[in-house]
This record gives sequence, C-alpha cells and structure tokens, in this order.
Amino acid sequence: INFIKEINNNFCLLVTASSFETSNLEKIIKPYKNGDTLLKFIYKENNYIFGKIENMYVLNVECTIGSSGKNGSTLVTFESLAFNPRITFLVGIAFGNKDYSKIGDVIISTNIYDYEKCTIKDDADEPEKIKSMLKQPYFECSDKLLTLLPTNNSATYSIQKGTIISGEKLCSSETFLNKITAKIPTVWVGGEMEGTGFASACLRSKYNNWCVIKGISDFGDKSKRNNKKENQTTAIANLIDYLKF
Repeated sequence: INFIKEINNNFCLLVTASSFETSNLEKIIKPYKNGDTLLKFIYKENNYIFGKIENMYVLNVECTIGSSGKNGSTLVTFESLAFNPRITFLVGIAFGNKDYSKIGDVIISTNIYDYEKCTIKDDADEPEKIKSMLKQPYFECSDKLLTLLPTNNSATYSIQKGTIISGEKLCSSETFLNKITAKIPTVWVGGEMEGTGFASACLRSKYNNWCVIKGISDFGDKSKRNNKKENQTTAIANLIDYLKF
C-alpha cells in the first residue's frame, strides 16, 4: 500500500477490541498529511484507520472481544502484521490487580499468561481445582521494546509492568479470579481477553516487537458494575494520554 511505503513502514500498529476503544483512540489520531482527512480503509474484512499520534504514524485495526472467532484478535492481528509495522501494541481497557493498582492506572505486559487451557476437577481439598495444561503458559514480550516505553507515573495515574493474564472469559467473579491466579508464580498486574490471541499471532509471524498496554477499568470482581461508565472513561482517557509518549 503506497502510503505505508512512503514512510518506509515506520509506523505502529494499534489493535483495539471494541467500538468504545476505537472511537476514543480515533479522537487523538490526526491525518498523516496536513489538510487531509483520516485515511480509512478495509482489508480482508478488517477496518483500518491510518494517521498520526503526535509524531508517530499509527495504523489502528479493531477486532472483536476475545481471541477466538473469525474477527477475534488472533486472526485480525495475524492479517494486520502483513503490513510489517515497526512496533505493535494491543491497547484498550482491562481489569487490574487491586493489590497493586487503582482505577485508571496503566498496565504494560512483560508477558502474557494464558489461563484458558486448563484442567478443572474436584479433589478432596478444593472443589473445581484449576491447573494449567501448558508446560509454558507464558508469551514473553520484547525486552528491547519494554526498555523504550516510559514508566514515569503521571499526576493522575501509575504505570505498572508485569504479567497480564488472558482468557476468553469476561471476569466479574473474585472466586474465579483467585482460582486462576493462585498458581501463577509471577506478579500479575491485570487481565483481559485478547492478549493470548494477539501474542500467538505475533509469534506465529515471527514478530517480536509487541506488548499489551491497557487502562484499568475494574478489578475483575462483582464491583465491575459499580460506576462502570465512569471507570471505563477514566481508564481509556489515561491510556490515550500514555500513548502520546
């Protein structure tokens, strides 16, 4: 595509997973040429927006919620990597670990932990015991890329780096959350639904410059419903502020 060739593929791919995330991100994307309108196009059924955030060229694509399905993060990311971006971020909102963070904080993945592939069984001491089926449930992010990302806290939110857990379930149960995180040996900073597919697509494409950056809108428990709209608005606003780095 000519406009990508014009900038020698020097752009960032931003993957979002809902119209809420995309519409808020679009507010800060400017035309890549002065006086032009935002460039929007469709490729392989995926909707794209191309422009600039500050001095960074960006290509945004929206997938559906979750990793699976024909428009889930796995396939949409895999198809979008054909444009050969320099760096790629999965961005949006997520739940956080309330032991380490607050609503509106920004989390950055050092790795993604796939909690979805697991055995669930009853034993004498613990009903519905959950154990990962994977010898290596982690997808490791690029250390080189992580060192380039700013980690200075802003006046209104903190930045947390660590493990982000990912699966196909929209979690609003502290009981379930405690079960899936009980055996994780690393500090987890948050969780969401698209990271496993996103990371899988990057690894399948032998693409290393990726990570997940999201704003915390809840804590994955029953309090998710409290002030939902306000908390999601705070989370996406702080994420977008961070992306202006």
